[in-house]
Amino acid sequence: MKSKIVLSEPERITLQQLALNHQHRDIRTRGTGLLMLARGLKPRQIAVETGCMQCPGYL
Repeated sequence: MKSKIVLSEPERITLQQLALNHQHRDIRTRGTGLLMLARGLKPRQIAVETGCMQCPGYL
């Protein structure tokens, strides 16, 4: 399964701001994860680097 995503410039900027400034930690982590996914990192690598557990395959 391919996990790479392509972000437009406004999407990337929005996610960067979200990853830095959102009041809720889980939303900041999600924004960071999406940016890392767009850079080509694999979900397992993202989970390790962000300190999150990898989601089970059925979700």
